Amino acid sequence: MTETINSESTKNIDLVYTESFWTGRRQLRYGEIELTRKSNKKFVGETDGGEVEFSVHGNRFKGIYVESATLQGPVCVVRKLTVLEYILAVLVLVPALIFGAVGGAVGGVIACVNLYVMPKIETLWLKITVALEFTAVSGFTAFWIAYAFGTLFW
Repeated sequence: MTETINSESTKNIDLVYTESFWTGRRQLRYGEIELTRKSNKKFVGETDGGEVEFSVHGNRFKGIYVESATLQGPVCVVRKLTVLEYILAVLVLVPALIFGAVGGAVGGVIACVNLYVMPKIETLWLKITVALEFTAVSGFTAFWIAYAFGTLFW
C-alpha cells in the first residue's frame, strides 16, 4: 500500500508512506529525501537544516498518522475504519459459517480482504455493493469447498 499526501500540512511537499501488506514493513519519503528507518515507528532524514525525525503512529484500524517538527501537526495517511465498515466486514462471515470450519476459514480470509479494500472505496452505495458481492463469493466458495470435501469423504 502506497499513500501520497501533498497538502498544506506537508508544506506542499509529497509525503509518501509505503507499507507492505505481507510483512508490515514501513517506508517513508518526504519530497526527494528517502528517510532511513531507526525502528518501525521512527524515521530519520538529512535535510539542509540538519537531521529531521519523523514518527509514525497507529495502524490500519485506528488510522495511521505521521508527525514531525517540519510538518504542521500530525498528517493522516490512512483514516480510521468506521462502524459501517466493520459491520460490512463481519457480514461476510454469516453465510460462510453455515459450512463449519471450511466456511469459517473462507469467510475469515475474505473478511480480511474486505477490511483491506473498504477504506479505499469512497461512496457508500459502492461500499455496500462490494460487501454484498464479497458475501456472495464467500458463501458460494464455502459451499463448493464443503461440497467437495463431502463428496470425497462420503
